[in-house]
Amino acid sequence: MRRQPAYSPRMAFLKTLFWIMLTIVVVVFFMHNWTPTSISLFGDLVWQTKLPVPLSLAFLLGFLPTYAWHRATRWNDRRRALAAASSASVAPPEPVIQVPPAPGTSIDQPHIEQPRQDI
Repeated sequence: MRRQPAYSPRMAFLKTLFWIMLTIVVVVFFMHNWTPTSISLFGDLVWQTKLPVPLSLAFLLGFLPTYAWHRATRWNDRRRALAAASSASVAPPEPVIQVPPAPGTSIDQPHIEQPRQDI
């Protein structure tokens, strides 16, 4: 089964343009906020860094678990869809043929075999 391309060439161009614009915005943000800052961690421990570093870490701390959950869900959905598609191509089971009850027997009462009398 061959996969179709996800995007047309125009959509690929727009996707690339989006990522380029996002990169420019992030670089400009980092340049304007490149100021030293100190963060008190605990006790006497102080972390001195530039401001974009803790902001990037905070963003990644929130984004990466959500992204991992999204990818796992997509993987599971794709796996289930492929399993459903492959099971649909399997021949259906043979139909069950119901035999009508013999004359003189009741459907409601199960047939109980009588003990043998020739002993």
